[in-house]
Amino acid sequence: MISESILVTVLAVIALVVLSLVGLTLTGRHRLRQVQQQQQEMYERLAQLAQQHELLLEQVHEVHTGAMGVGTKVGELARQLQQTQYKQEQLEDQEPELRLYSKATRMAAQGANADDIVEACELPRAEAELLVSLHQRPE
Repeated sequence: MISESILVTVLAVIALVVLSLVGLTLTGRHRLRQVQQQQQEMYERLAQLAQQHELLLEQVHEVHTGAMGVGTKVGELARQLQQTQYKQEQLEDQEPELRLYSKATRMAAQGANADDIVEACELPRAEAELLVSLHQRPE
């Protein structure tokens, strides 16, 4: 038969193994709860990021739509400018006197003096001086 001391030793070893298994089980459960909590936090963060993503997509769409509207408006303004320039050229071509005034105005804007304008455009001195004074840059 087995001696009493061997039996006690075997029972002690079995008790230690059982306690170790219980300890491991409890530790495993605790770790499992931690992982589940982290997973829940990650799901919540992912939901927040998804909402932010949707808001950003909406903002990008709004900016894109606005940019398209601005592009259309710029195109319309460019067309209007071309029409205005064309009409101005037609008017200048119709009346030679207007051409001289346009030339005189350009010369004054470029810094020409009254004598140069009178000579180039055959305008009266008073009109040439008026154009020069209107286009003088403040010092």
